[in-house]
Amino acid sequence: MRRSSTQSPVVTCNSASHLHHRAVVHAVPALLLVACATAGPPRAPGYLRVTTPVAAELYVDERFAGATGRELAVYPGEHRIEVRADGMFPSYREVTLAPGERKSLAVPLRPDLDHAAPAAPRATP
Repeated sequence: MRRSSTQSPVVTCNSASHLHHRAVVHAVPALLLVACATAGPPRAPGYLRVTTPVAAELYVDERFAGATGRELAVYPGEHRIEVRADGMFPSYREVTLAPGERKSLAVPLRPDLDHAAPAAPRATP
């Protein structure tokens, strides 16, 4: 991988499967997100905020993107969102963003009773 010296860091992929792509790193407050884009002129990012009822980890296109509740800058187009939290089933969504579009996505999570933390024992009178 090679990093250019521009203000917005650009990383060029040398992987055989990504020769026609380039990865661009966008700095967003409290977050660094790496997204792959097809070669060509730079496109304005879309912005996505994923919220959950409990603290959870967010994955965008199979890449860890941080905790839920933050606004992410992602390239326009289709993306696969995955949300993971301890004691919950993972949740998946597909989202499409246009350049400059801001989208909020509330993702409910279902408890995984087989892997939930054990309940505290009840005191007997």
